[in-house]
Amino acid sequence: MRYPKRKLALFFVTQALAVSAMISLLRSNRTVRCGLEGCGEPSGVLLVLSVVLIVGEVAIVGAALSNDKPVWRGLAAIGFVQLIGAAANGICIGTSASVYNAPVLAGWHVVAGLLMLAAGVAAGGADLLARLRRTDENLPEHQANLQMWPFD
Repeated sequence: MRYPKRKLALFFVTQALAVSAMISLLRSNRTVRCGLEGCGEPSGVLLVLSVVLIVGEVAIVGAALSNDKPVWRGLAAIGFVQLIGAAANGICIGTSASVYNAPVLAGWHVVAGLLMLAAGVAAGGADLLARLRRTDENLPEHQANLQMWPFD
């Protein structure tokens, strides 16, 4: 299966963003933070779960882009869900919960969500323009209806 260059470029940009988010997660997990419970090092479990979350999201984007059909609906939906995830991480930042990875995950979800939503809307707009550009005689369903009339 050959992938169009646009899909490959979008996937590689998403992977680059994911790698930068994972590097930022590692950096944010190395600092000692003090909170209401006292001072201590962050748990490594949060780091591992955050990395697994990001890798899973990149795998979902890769699966959505691997279709031969137009994928603009899926990209827009993934972008919308990512922005909901950013809002959830923003709520964690706003509360006094001791979640060290929330700012990095919120940034990842905002950037990736806006990228996917913008790509989905742009692809949907291009699909709409391609449909509007066709004349009525070139539509496949119109040609199928013409074959019903043998006397033409």
